[in-house]
Amino acid sequence: MTQSPTNIVGSTSTPTVSGVQRTQTIEELAESLAARAGDLRNRATLVSDDVADTHHQSFRFQLDARTSRLVSRDPAEMLEELADMGFGWRDIARMVGVSVPSLRKWRSGDMPTGENRRSIAQLLAFVQIIRDDHLVFGPATWMEVPITTDAPLTGIDLYSGGHLDAVFDLATHNCTPGQALDAAVPDWRERFRSDWEVELGDDGQPYIHQKTER
Repeated sequence: MTQSPTNIVGSTSTPTVSGVQRTQTIEELAESLAARAGDLRNRATLVSDDVADTHHQSFRFQLDARTSRLVSRDPAEMLEELADMGFGWRDIARMVGVSVPSLRKWRSGDMPTGENRRSIAQLLAFVQIIRDDHLVFGPATWMEVPITTDAPLTGIDLYSGGHLDAVFDLATHNCTPGQALDAAVPDWRERFRSDWEVELGDDGQPYIHQKTER
């Protein structure tokens, strides 16, 4: 009767082509586990990307549907509703993509072009969605707040640049501030890097000093 190989601490047995088992070294086992971990991580990333894409698609479908419903309203009324929510005329103009004088004319009764009318309706639809469906209290002031202390960018900036998905992800807590900025402004860290920082002194008062290498 053939005696089975004896297992030793730190090794495991694996079948060979001939059916005879051999011991697997710690290094081989570690490489195998690392390969499996890498494969699982890649699969998880693909699933995460699919979930994010589906979430964005559903948001865009909802945004388009609500925009189409709102676009039949009087543009002046939609602008007033945005102003009543707390948005300044300069910020509304930026997000719609026009000048403040253009808004002034539309509020006085002039009709915007079809494209601009839809842009007004889309902005109102977007704000309504994050306020009513995702409980963003005070959407106007929320969009004015800097996304991170490391850059002076706000939700209004991202919306004005066409990065609605990034603002929506922030509103729904589906990304970190850094991830939102990475998606919208990939070079934001380099662009807004500062050589100065604020710290508290011995007296408890803040002061500004130049950063040093650490």
